Amino acid sequence: MKLSIKKIFTLSILFAALVITLVSCSGIKKDASPVDATKITYDGKTVKWEAAENAVSYLITINNLSEAPAPTTAYGYNAKKTDDTVTVTIKSVGENGKEAAPAARSFSRLATITQIEFDAEGVMTWESIDGASSYIVEVNGQAKETAETRWDEFEVGKTNRVRVRATTSDGSTFSDFSQEQSRTYLAAPTNIRYDGVNLSWNGSGQYATNGYEVYIDQVLEQLA
Repeated sequence: MKLSIKKIFTLSILFAALVITLVSCSGIKKDASPVDATKITYDGKTVKWEAAENAVSYLITINNLSEAPAPTTAYGYNAKKTDDTVTVTIKSVGENGKEAAPAARSFSRLATITQIEFDAEGVMTWESIDGASSYIVEVNGQAKETAETRWDEFEVGKTNRVRVRATTSDGSTFSDFSQEQSRTYLAAPTNIRYDGVNLSWNGSGQYATNGYEVYIDQVLEQLA
């Protein structure tokens, strides 16, 4: 039986499609790629890393503790006061149950900030920490990073709960947050009026319970 080139070509395509279908339906389980060690992070409480290709779970070891399973890409570990260094080792586990090569990264402890002050304008400052390149400032649960040792971005008209910790740009360190501070920032009085005799204004809200300082030509005249 003779087959035309066109028929042979069609049969080849059908055969290739059949092979692809059989392979995809055969349930071949793949090895997992190793975790990228440079993407492992630790803040003193939680280890995080990026998902490895074909990984279904992970195995994690912290310092000299026993290896533990980790179903997701995050694992909680509160650093002990004696932990000057925390070394994390993670192995990804593939669909076939095989473990990939381990990925490890170490993190060094930075000192905890203890000296926090507020000036008359409400600006918060703290001491510089050796080894730190920046600081995480958390205000009412919202965290931002700064390279300075001062902060003035607070919410006006409400109480601000704030704490600070040191960090580094390469993510190779961890530290504890400072003790939480609480400060209330008042809105500035508005609609200030003067009729030649009396001075009046719209107040700063419920938190201005101690009254107002009145300055005339930058001189404190009275408490109102």
